[in-house]
Amino acid sequence: ETFRDPFIADRSLVWFNTFLHMEALVQVPLFAYSAWALYHNKKSAALWICIYAAHVVTTVLPCLMTLNFGKPSDFPFDISDSQKMFLTSLYMPWLVLPLWMLYECFNRVRANEQGAVAVKDNKKQQ
Repeated sequence: ETFRDPFIADRSLVWFNTFLHMEALVQVPLFAYSAWALYHNKKSAALWICIYAAHVVTTVLPCLMTLNFGKPSDFPFDISDSQKMFLTSLYMPWLVLPLWMLYECFNRVRANEQGAVAVKDNKKQQ
């Protein structure tokens, strides 16, 4: 079942196939490591989650833009507006959640960095 998703149905889309391979080679390992690091309360988890989230956003956004603003010739078959809306609703969580993760974890990385600088400055003053 492809939910009439033109990206899954059309295996000739080189850019989309590249995204699928990058998902397997980059996103899955980053997700696994980040989950492990969060479970073990590692400070480095925030940085790796930033990388993961940025990568997810940059692969989902072109899919959403092509789906909603692409020409009919971009798709292997006709897609109705209601079908586009349905597919957009399937893709949106993969944009919104990583954007939130990126925002939250970027702030954590920045706070960790500012804390490290403050500690370093205190050591210099002593």
